[in-house]
Amino acid sequence: MRDLKDYSGPFIPDLKRSDFSKEALVRAWEATSRCFVMIDGLWYTLIKEKYDEATAGKLDPRDLGEDDLERDSGDPGGAEYPRE
Repeated sequence: MRDLKDYSGPFIPDLKRSDFSKEALVRAWEATSRCFVMIDGLWYTLIKEKYDEATAGKLDPRDLGEDDLERDSGDPGGAEYPRE
């Protein structure tokens, strides 16, 4: 375990997540979380603009239960999008 604060410096070919300090991992987690929030907001906005707010709300994965996903698409992996 190297306890790295960040990944500045020379290339480390055998780098593992466990080589980073807890603080560095928390910073990476927080940055990733912010990206997911932004991507989710963008996705919702694009669906709302292309279709309407009701459709965007219906397709919002945070509001869909497992039963909704299976009923809408026949696939528990995702809801079916409206056809144009």
